[in-house]
Amino acid sequence: MGATIVAILAFLPIYLSPDSTGEFCASLFQVVAISLFLSWILALTQTPYFCDLFLRGKKYEKQESEDEQTDPYAGKFYQKFRHFVKYSLRHKTMILSVTVLMFFSSVFVFKYVKQLFMPNLEYNQFIVEYWLPEGSDIETVESDLNDLEAYLLKQEDVLNVTTSLGSTPARYTLVRPFNNSHANYGELVIDTKDYETTVRFGAELQEFLDENYSWARARVRYYSPISTESMIEAKFSGPDPKVLRELSEKAEKIMEEEPTAVKVTNNWKNQVKVWNPRFSQAQSRVTGINRSDVSNALACATNGLAIGVFRKADDILPIYLKTTVEKDKYVESLENTPVWGAKPQSIPLRQVVSDIDIEFEDPVIKRYDRRRAIKAQCDPAPGYNAPDVFNKVHEKIEAIPLPEGYDLEWLGEHKNSADANENIAKFLPLAFLLMVIIIMMLFNNFRQPIIILTILPLAFIGVSYGLWLTGKPFGFMAVLGTLGLMGMMIKNAVVLLDQINLDISEGKDVLTAIIDSAVSRMRPVIMASFTTILGMIPLIPDELFGGMAVAIMFGLLIGSIITLIVVPVLYAVFYRINTKEVMDL
Repeated sequence: MGATIVAILAFLPIYLSPDSTGEFCASLFQVVAISLFLSWILALTQTPYFCDLFLRGKKYEKQESEDEQTDPYAGKFYQKFRHFVKYSLRHKTMILSVTVLMFFSSVFVFKYVKQLFMPNLEYNQFIVEYWLPEGSDIETVESDLNDLEAYLLKQEDVLNVTTSLGSTPARYTLVRPFNNSHANYGELVIDTKDYETTVRFGAELQEFLDENYSWARARVRYYSPISTESMIEAKFSGPDPKVLRELSEKAEKIMEEEPTAVKVTNNWKNQVKVWNPRFSQAQSRVTGINRSDVSNALACATNGLAIGVFRKADDILPIYLKTTVEKDKYVESLENTPVWGAKPQSIPLRQVVSDIDIEFEDPVIKRYDRRRAIKAQCDPAPGYNAPDVFNKVHEKIEAIPLPEGYDLEWLGEHKNSADANENIAKFLPLAFLLMVIIIMMLFNNFRQPIIILTILPLAFIGVSYGLWLTGKPFGFMAVLGTLGLMGMMIKNAVVLLDQINLDISEGKDVLTAIIDSAVSRMRPVIMASFTTILGMIPLIPDELFGGMAVAIMFGLLIGSIITLIVVPVLYAVFYRINTKEVMDL
């Protein structure tokens, strides 16, 4: 029971994490806790019952004949393993040196393991985000997307296309990215045959969009458990929008010079031309026209002036008053917009303004935590992950000199990953402390818990080499798999050390007890590990859980060897047992 609770506690930090990733993975702890507790109950109740029910070949009576008393561990495989345990105990310095060398080599190999926070979900649907430059009208977006939709419906890989204008459609799933209302934005939701088709056709479509819609920022996006506007985001915050845009432009230039970065932009987008009339106080006194009169006239000439509402059942629709002008004469007609004041006749707008300026302005100034902030953004190129690009650009961007009162903060996948790991690390000491308390209660001493805690870092050997050999990335799910792996290793070590203590209490010599316990516990440890490894095989090709499966599989494979070989060696070292005569046993 103690070992079972320890295995469950390894997943406790996931459940306690207040981060969105913790919420997403909280059910993992619940499933593990329920299933392991039930398996412990069934092991103590159903296993004896079925053994009594099916194992009826012999009566379990005291055997008087010594010939019938056979050693269950007399087979060749057990004898070879026994010999190897003796050899390891005899050369314990060499075994520990090789183990430490393997650990440091795994740390070196880990540098070549791919890094990825969260992979995409296996879904037979993806999204195309379509941005025209700021200032574009929604009719142009609609025309472009109609042409693109007609092209997509002719492709045999496409089952359905849904077009949305101005904003993201109603959020039909929590894992999809979301964009607010913009007149220059449109979106295509594309259904395909399967996930493999989604990945392949999505890459082909991105190339098609880059070649044929170069005037727009069209981006193919897949579903991810944790989505951001862009994968790499450098946020500059401060008081002056002009300075913020200059800082963003410097960061964007660094991103553009990096070949592994694509779709470089910022969340303020481009500046737009603004037609800015200067109201004249002198003309106002002569004509009797005030600022509100000018504002109403310009509203009628542009977006429309709200003059009432139309009620139909539960619907309330606004009524706008708006003048209609041909597009090619739109700017010229603004100067002659009739302005009505207190007098019964209208006056052209140009007679109540002192000047008309054409200026470039930021259409949107966004804030982050109530401070003006702009984000320089980019995505990794095909074949690269966000950490690959981040590692190449972050030092250069962080070297940009910041004026006083301005700050740089990394958002995107880097922040999500850091927050998720930080929240898990916050509760890891609690889980670790509970594990230590339970282990100490089990053994009632300090040395054996220290032996167990000593082998925990060695689980990283299997994790590192497994991910490197399979090419799977080390992401958040692999972190969770590593935590669970440590719980499993503790459980196996507890079983072995408990057997050693049991044999010693029965009167065996300590050295003999170590060897016999390692041999007798080999089959349970190996069987438990291999059944878990076989259970993880179907998850290897899965995008989300593949890294976790590989971490557990290879970690358990190496961890079983560590449990059966290194734990006995450490026991002999910690208890200062003389192993020179071990080969004679």
